[in-house]
Amino acid sequence: MLTRNVNYIQRLNILLELGSPTFQIAEKTDHKAWDEQLEKLYWAIFAAKPPVCDKLNRDPFHALATPDAIRTAREGLRGQIPLLKSPETNSPYLENYPSFELSKQFVFLFPGKEGFTHRYISTDLPTMVYDTLRDLIERLRITPNDFLTCGYEKCARMFVPLRKPHKNVRKHFCSQRCGNIVSARESRVNRTV
Repeated sequence: MLTRNVNYIQRLNILLELGSPTFQIAEKTDHKAWDEQLEKLYWAIFAAKPPVCDKLNRDPFHALATPDAIRTAREGLRGQIPLLKSPETNSPYLENYPSFELSKQFVFLFPGKEGFTHRYISTDLPTMVYDTLRDLIERLRITPNDFLTCGYEKCARMFVPLRKPHKNVRKHFCSQRCGNIVSARESRVNRTV
């Protein structure tokens, strides 16, 4: 299942990374890092490259994507992402389930040959992030068991692998970089023994 929807999984992992404890918001003064971070976030939300714009001609996303808005989205995700991996089942209390506060949202109804379809559009960046996370989890039919935690202790980011992991593998890594760090460290330890 997981190898067929690589783009969805990659987009989901960007949102999970945003909520990880190690995520750092790029400084607006570091224009290259800031632009790269916004481009990744734009792609995660809209599944497209951001439009080319300048400071006078900004699209709505770039007007909303401020460091404070990204910080708010990050904090909202941080509190709820761990619940995705191990939610309580059959709890009568809603606070035991992952939840996100949505705001400033509009629903548009589009007529078609087979009836109306809808699309939610928000003017609030955290709401865009939370709604995209919900949509991707539903489309991918993700279960709590699909979420893994990176085996590199300094990262410990939660992610969904692009391929189903082998059952006998002890550690899983969110990126090749994390896997290489742990592999190099274990190799040094084995050489000294």
